[in-house]
Amino acid sequence: MVKQKIQKIISQEIEKNFSKYAHQYDKNAQLQKFMAEKLASFLPKDTPEKILEIGCGTGLFTKYLLAKPVKKIFLNDISPEMIKCMKLKIFLPPFSQIIHGNAELLKFQMVNMIAANAVFQWFKNPRG
Repeated sequence: MVKQKIQKIISQEIEKNFSKYAHQYDKNAQLQKFMAEKLASFLPKDTPEKILEIGCGTGLFTKYLLAKPVKKIFLNDISPEMIKCMKLKIFLPPFSQIIHGNAELLKFQMVNMIAANAVFQWFKNPRG
């Protein structure tokens, strides 16, 4: 019970900090942009039908996923402000669904591919 409360507090702090700086994130996220470009180069030619992106943030990597012929994409982020920033700069097609919350605490439906760019270092247990 105590561990759950501590995890919730940590999760809230991470959400608060990302939300606080969401509108400045892209101009300071040079490494994350580079990583998104590099990660995009590894995307399969035949894109899976259903994709989950954990930690979509402002959409630095999302834009590469949306450039593929995807049928359904689930976009997750802990910060509602990061999601708002993403929505301002990227058109989200009808086949996309936003899932707000801490990915470590959520249950997702089955997908064909899980993608993430610069997010697992924030997990309490990144090895799952």
